[in-house]
Amino acid sequence: MNFKELRRPKALHRLSEQPCLAETYRLEEATMENIIDKGLDCVDAADHWQNYEDLKKAASNIVGPGARHSKLRTTAHYEAMVSFIDWLLESNEKTVVSKKYDEYEDLT
Repeated sequence: MNFKELRRPKALHRLSEQPCLAETYRLEEATMENIIDKGLDCVDAADHWQNYEDLKKAASNIVGPGARHSKLRTTAHYEAMVSFIDWLLESNEKTVVSKKYDEYEDLT
């Protein structure tokens, strides 16, 4: 099982637990999938702030004042997304890659 396959179910579960994120996913599935994929690709802590800014920029079209859907223009939706991005990057950085076995150990 590769890294994305290991982490994706946890990311989707996290989305489903939070009403604002679940609604965002329902209305903007393709963009949310893109954000999840990009977030799962970010595993180097050295690039944390650049990755964080890139993901926030990608999210700016779907939540907060610039959202395409009026339902997603709330502060609650924006804050939920930023928290999700934080969680996604943080949990990726806490994952240890075992080069000897090319397996992933999830420490979260």
